[in-house]
Amino acid sequence: MSLNPDKTKIMIFNKNENTIDWNALNIKLNFNNENEFDPEKIKILNYVNSSSNIPAIKFLGVFIDPSLNFKYHVEHLRKKISSSLFLINRAKHILNLDSKKMLFHSLINSHLLYCLPAWSCGLKSTMDPLIKLQKKAIRIVFSKKHISHTMPLFKKMNVLPLHESANYLKLLFMYDFINSKLPSSFQGTWLRRNQLHTRNLRNSNMFDVKKPKFKSIERFPKYHFQELWNNHCNNDLLTHNQPRKKFIKNLKESLLSSLILVCNNPLCQECR
Repeated sequence: MSLNPDKTKIMIFNKNENTIDWNALNIKLNFNNENEFDPEKIKILNYVNSSSNIPAIKFLGVFIDPSLNFKYHVEHLRKKISSSLFLINRAKHILNLDSKKMLFHSLINSHLLYCLPAWSCGLKSTMDPLIKLQKKAIRIVFSKKHISHTMPLFKKMNVLPLHESANYLKLLFMYDFINSKLPSSFQGTWLRRNQLHTRNLRNSNMFDVKKPKFKSIERFPKYHFQELWNNHCNNDLLTHNQPRKKFIKNLKESLLSSLILVCNNPLCQECR
C-alpha cells in the first residue's frame, strides 16, 4: 500500500509531550524506484502536537489529539453547534414546536451523538461547553427563559442530556459486545467473572474490573465501559438476555427516570 504523505501524520499518544525528542522523529517516505535517487521524491512525515500546525487529526469525523482529551474536537463541535443555535434562535418566533424539535435533532443533537462514546471519554470538564449549549438549545425549543430548569424539558422531549446520552450509548455498546454483535476484533476486550472463574460466584455475569495502573486512564473504554455496565445493568430490568429493542426501551426509561431536579436557589420562580 502506498501512503499519501499529505494525509499521513505521526502521532504519539502521551501525557506530557515535553518528554519527547521531536527532532529524533525523522520518518521518511521514499517514492524512488530502484536505482533512482530523486530527493524530491523523498517526503518527510509531519507529526502532531500542540506546538505544530497540526494539533489533532480528523479520523472518521472525530478529531483525535495526542493526549486524548478531545478538547480540539469539542471546540470544533462548539463552533458548529453555536452557528446552528444562532439560526434556530432567530427563527424561533415563526416556527411551531414540532419544527423546532426537528431542527434540534437535525442541527444540534445529531452532532452531539456522533461517536459520543469515544470522545466523551475525555476530561469531564471538557464537555461543559457542549452541555451548556444543549441546555440552551432545549430552552429555545420550548421558548423558555435562559434561567429556566432544563431537566423537565429533557423529560418532556424524551431526550437525554449529554452525559446521560453518553452512558446510554456506552451501555448499548456493551450490550452488543456481550451478545457478540460487534466485530470480532473486540473479542476478549472485556471479561466477565464467569469467564475467569470456574466456581459459581455471586454476580458472575458482572465484568471483572481491575484498577488501572494510572488513574488518568480510568475514563477510557477499556475500564470505564465495563464499570458502567456493572453499575447500571446488574438488575432484572436491564439484562443482556433481553431482546435489543426491549433493552433500549428499558435503558432509556431508566436513565430518564434518574434525572432529578435539584435547585439550590431560594429565589427560583419556577420552584415556588
